[in-house]
This record gives sequence, structure tokens and C-alpha cells, in this order.
Amino acid sequence: MLEEAGFDRIGLPLNLIEKELGITHVRHSADSVKPGDLAIAAGEIAIRRSGVGASEIDAVIFCGIDWEYSEPATTLRVAHELGINALHCWDQSDDCHGFTTGIITPTC
Repeated sequence: MLEEAGFDRIGLPLNLIEKELGITHVRHSADSVKPGDLAIAAGEIAIRRSGVGASEIDAVIFCGIDWEYSEPATTLRVAHELGINALHCWDQSDDCHGFTTGIITPTC
């Protein structure tokens, strides 16, 4: 994965992403799969594993690199499909850093 990025050309170890973030694979989806579809699938897993009910979730942040539409926020579709009636829903866009920006964004 990082061989393609050329990390070794700038003196960074090829295992940097795996070591620091635990990311070991890059996955690709079919062109027909929308960003919200991936978020919904991930949300279903997260809710199931956490044991937290959808009614207990107060905020939903979509941190994808791409989104389905700018208005309304992709997050609103994701929250609806997951049965979440959150007080706050927004899309956090920061190109490739959307995920890390979403993690450090304080929620209400």
C-alpha cells in the first residue's frame, strides 16, 4: 500500500500507517456504491458492537472524502437509515484528513 505512495523516498517507514493508525488494507467499492451506503454499513456495525441504542446517540458526523450531495448533508441520510434522531448532524469535509478531523472535532 505505502510502496505506491513513495513514503520511503521521503525517509518515512513503509509501516508508518499500519503502526500508528492500525490501517492494514485499502478497500475499493463498486462505482454504484454511494458514500452514505458505506457509512450506514459501518454505523450498523458500530452500533451493534457498542451496545448503545440509536436513541441514545446525540450527534452524527459524516467524515468521508466524497459525499452524495452537498445539501442536505449526507449525514442526515445516514442518521435516518440507522434510526438515529440526533440533535446534531453534519458533514465534516477535510479531504483525506476528514476522518482524523472528525475524531478531534468536539461534539456538543
